[in-house]
Amino acid sequence: MRISDFLKNTGATSLLITTHVNADPDALASALLLEFIIQKKYGLETTIIFPQGLNMLSKRIVEDLGIEVPEKGLGEVQFDAILLVDTSTSKLLDSIMEKIKTIKTPIGIIDHHLPPGDLAEISVFNIIKKEVATTALILQLDEALSLKLPSKLSTLAITGILYDSGRFSRASSTSLKVVARLIDEGGDYDRAVKLLSVPEEKEDLPSRMAKLKGAQRAMLIKMGSHLIAITHVSSHEAPVARALIPLGADVAFVIGGKEELRISSRAREGFVRKTGIDLGELMRELEKYLEGKGGGHSTAGGFNGKGDPQRAIRAIVNLLEERLT
Repeated sequence: MRISDFLKNTGATSLLITTHVNADPDALASALLLEFIIQKKYGLETTIIFPQGLNMLSKRIVEDLGIEVPEKGLGEVQFDAILLVDTSTSKLLDSIMEKIKTIKTPIGIIDHHLPPGDLAEISVFNIIKKEVATTALILQLDEALSLKLPSKLSTLAITGILYDSGRFSRASSTSLKVVARLIDEGGDYDRAVKLLSVPEEKEDLPSRMAKLKGAQRAMLIKMGSHLIAITHVSSHEAPVARALIPLGADVAFVIGGKEELRISSRAREGFVRKTGIDLGELMRELEKYLEGKGGGHSTAGGFNGKGDPQRAIRAIVNLLEERLT
């Protein structure tokens, strides 16, 4: 797997690297790794844009590691090709998608979400395959195998893989080998683990308030031996969904957003094993009922689009009833 194939086919001299909105640690690490690899191997001009910025955990990670993250707006950037990491879905690119449509920029994709999103159909280059994290795919590029990463970037790469693999509750031989290599090259595994475990005193007040409000508003539905929690908040959907699982829910769905519709879902590993329900697939099923795009992993899924929250709740309940009753 070589990036040179993409560069040769497009004749690109300046690249935009981007990812999905509210970049999580895997998306963050993937973008910064790809920029490092391209600059070291090919010396090309590269710019990274994080649509809607980083999520709260990613912000804490780069602050702790002392890594500078670009904050350029799309209007400030000139590019003749785009490389997408950790997504292949247009709805997750925010305003960047409009510029792609306008100037018909060649697109390359590196992503681990299956099935692929709509942009895979128009990409001129893609590496879309099953893996626990996009970070692990990027580190398997031929160009990456011959490079030694700085220790901070190695540590960041470990956090990206740990985050998306659920701290190796979902592992692959590739991801384990990649992390072993990162440790050998100076990556700090212990620090990466600690970066993903947010101390109580560092959790911001809005996130804590959202969790409490989400729990207070939660609608509980019993389907067979399973307990489903559905709630709504104005923001921080993912932290709320994660918080509802240790409180007792087998699976949690949190609906948020004001002008847009956002849904975050989380499930216990045991629930997924017992029922065979994959939340990433379930979120994609919502595309039949709501305007937007969904996806994710077996125990964590998300949906971004438009629509009535009550209609979203009905669709979620119907999909679950089809599978559980």
